[in-house]
Amino acid sequence: MSVEAITWALNLRLDRSSTKFVLVVMTNCANSDMTCYPSVAYLADVTSQNQKTVGKNLCHLKEIGLIQSTGKQDEGTDQVIYKPNIPEKGGV
Repeated sequence: MSVEAITWALNLRLDRSSTKFVLVVMTNCANSDMTCYPSVAYLADVTSQNQKTVGKNLCHLKEIGLIQSTGKQDEGTDQVIYKPNIPEKGGV
């Protein structure tokens, strides 16, 4: 968990609360190098959204530049590894 990443996500103004909630949960999963690889099923469970909604929110977060795929997958789970684009942490 990264308190810095969560604080960054909480301070953002987004047009959809469901998108923001997905981002907050993702930042809660971030490790020391600010990457995370939560599954869509996990995000759906924790945010009480269906998987289709989570998928749309992930796409929206990528489109608006708040997360990016690292192009890698976790070896143990095959989950896509994401990185929040936190300006102070090397993001956009």
